[in-house]
Amino acid sequence: MDEIDKLLNSLNNSPAEPRPAANAARSSIDDLLKQIDGSPQVVPSPSSDRLFDELKQERQDSLNQEAQQKQERLEQLKQQRRQALVVRAEEWLKMLDPNSSEGRWFEEFACNYRSRMEAAIDYLEALREVDRD
Repeated sequence: MDEIDKLLNSLNNSPAEPRPAANAARSSIDDLLKQIDGSPQVVPSPSSDRLFDELKQERQDSLNQEAQQKQERLEQLKQQRRQALVVRAEEWLKMLDPNSSEGRWFEEFACNYRSRMEAAIDYLEALREVDRD
């Protein structure tokens, strides 16, 4: 029991409040522990943000340029296809007998178009779609 008495004595003799220096050290340690326990926050430097933004912008510019080139190529292909259809339509109109059943049907069909050429292009395009299927 002697040891228990010593412990009780030491507890009774200890100051009721810890010293101010010990409090400051303890709060400092507690603050550091909170920082360690918290999720790490990466604070990028302004120069790395700028670099990231520049790389992002370069990538976006590159993608935009590629998309524009694809669109231009698609337009070129459409124009070439249209021109080929115009040539085919001219030939077809030359060969069309206006007195045949197809000729009479076509003249009636063409009434809904601004020109016989546009009607012939649409007609040949529709025939092409049917043949493709």
